[in-house]
Amino acid sequence: MKKIQNLSSEVKSIATQVMAIRDDLDITRAQEKEKLQQLRAGLPKEVLKEIKKLFPAEKHRQRGKVSRKHQHKQSP
Repeated sequence: MKKIQNLSSEVKSIATQVMAIRDDLDITRAQEKEKLQQLRAGLPKEVLKEIKKLFPAEKHRQRGKVSRKHQHKQSP
């Protein structure tokens, strides 16, 4: 992600963690939400503000009702 290059090392680290959580197909959407909330809980306001700029709320994010770990399984 190009936007990350010009940020502080703390913001870069948090952004990397956010991307890892979002990309983890072995957790459910509820687990993802919980992990992201836990990550945000301890952040200073300045860092949280920068992270929100990088990852705006995605209200219409498509994942379906099936858990994420089952999304990539294909029928035989």
